[in-house]
Amino acid sequence: MGEEDSERRSSQFAYLDLLTTALTEHEKNLNRLIEKLEKISNNLAKIAETSVSPAKPPLKVVSEREATPETLIYIRLKVRRSPEELKAILKSLKE
Repeated sequence: MGEEDSERRSSQFAYLDLLTTALTEHEKNLNRLIEKLEKISNNLAKIAETSVSPAKPPLKVVSEREATPETLIYIRLKVRRSPEELKAILKSLKE
């Protein structure tokens, strides 16, 4: 019984380590994206201030489906674990 508990706790800690790694990488990616968006936003604000348009084009009415593009979420992780160990961690989550 003690050995099973030890293995279970080990896999739980391994999962927490994997989760921490994933969240850290995700946060780094988000910070980079936010910085890029801030630069773009500032550039657009400067462009909007300098350009004067005599007439505004008519607004196009779009459906909600057209306005919301399909989203693909992609996360790249730098994990120093073997694929077998990752499979064991994910399998322990199902239990």
